[in-house]
Amino acid sequence: MQTYVFKVIIRPDEEHWQADCPALQEHRAYTWGYTREAALSNIREVIGVILADLAEDNLPIPAGPAAPCHSERSRGI
Repeated sequence: MQTYVFKVIIRPDEEHWQADCPALQEHRAYTWGYTREAALSNIREVIGVILADLAEDNLPIPAGPAAPCHSERSRGI
């Protein structure tokens, strides 16, 4: 099994937390949760589905965004 590390941006909104993965932005790698932990769990699931779809279609896994991202906190997955 291959392991990948992606930068994930998690930020609070008025009523929930938003999470997105810049490297997989073109594949719609974004989600949300009512808590920070829920948003992180949800983006992990989204990334997993995207990676499975790319592998099934024999498409390359993006390495990362072209420019660095700045956020309150970034974590690899």
